[in-house]
Amino acid sequence: MKGVEDNLQASIVAYLRVCVPSHIVFAVPNGGLRTKAQAGILRATGQLAGVPDLCLIGPCGVARFLEVKTEKGVLNKDQKAILNLFMNMSVQYAVVRSIDDVKAALASWRIPTRETA
Repeated sequence: MKGVEDNLQASIVAYLRVCVPSHIVFAVPNGGLRTKAQAGILRATGQLAGVPDLCLIGPCGVARFLEVKTEKGVLNKDQKAILNLFMNMSVQYAVVRSIDDVKAALASWRIPTRETA
């Protein structure tokens, strides 16, 4: 199932890079198999479990986050905790399962796309 989510995320990144040139999009690679030593180094250097898959940075440094899930995917406990923290800090965050979900999030955040501008 991870391959499906990876393909979806790649499609979302491609869409954002073409249709939202006002923003930078980048991945936060929290997943993947690691040795205990590698995992320890990543935690010590700032990796935080539950941080969303994608970050969008727009004009004036405003950051928004997207968590990519398949149709049946659910947030794990770390992702739920981060979502709650972000909500308390008024950080914009959306769980997306399709390009249409991305378009809806962008519209709710009033971010114009090449399709809507």
